Amino acid sequence: FTLTRGAHTVHLEIIGFWKKEWLARRLQLLATHKPHNVVVAVSRKLRAGKADLADVDGVEVVPFAQIVPVKDVLEAAERIAQSA
Repeated sequence: FTLTRGAHTVHLEIIGFWKKEWLARRLQLLATHKPHNVVVAVSRKLRAGKADLADVDGVEVVPFAQIVPVKDVLEAAERIAQSA
């Protein structure tokens, strides 16, 4: 998903229905390419979170159980937009 307000664009990726190995590959891609405007919502079922993305600047992690918390996603997107 892409969130846009004014000149700021933040991308949202929801990772909740894949295997942990897929998540590991995705985290490697983020670490390699170092995007500066991504929010990643990660299912707690995958047992991953902020520590897994600690080395990736510009990526905000929002953990979720069943439903992606919109408020937390918007707050993360706002933090990214403010740091740009």
